[in-house]
Parts: sequence; structure tokens; C-alpha cells
Amino acid sequence: MFRDEETEDFFFQGEEVTDKETLERLAVDSPLLATEAVVRLPSRMIDIILEACRDRELR
Repeated sequence: MFRDEETEDFFFQGEEVTDKETLERLAVDSPLLATEAVVRLPSRMIDIILEACRDRELR
């Protein structure tokens, strides 16, 4: 995970999801744009992501 300090955007790196059933299930609630991809983030990343969000809130 990377957070651009200038724009405050978050960038996630993970295993790309290519399983057709998973992508179809996700597309029901949030269709993907042609420029988007779905990546799997392991549950061990939860604390790291939350900490990055909290750091942003403190600014």
C-alpha cells in the first residue's frame, strides 16, 4: 500500500482477481470501468489500511 502525501490518494497492490464468478458477484454492486481492476487484499492488511486512514484524519 502506498499513500501519496501530496494528493492523499491511496494505492493498493495485491493479487489481481481473475476468477469470473468473483468478478461477476462484485459487478452486481459496483461495475468495473475498463480502466479498473480488482485486487485481493489479505486480511492481515486491515490494521495497516486503518492506520493509514487514521493518519490522514489527523492532518
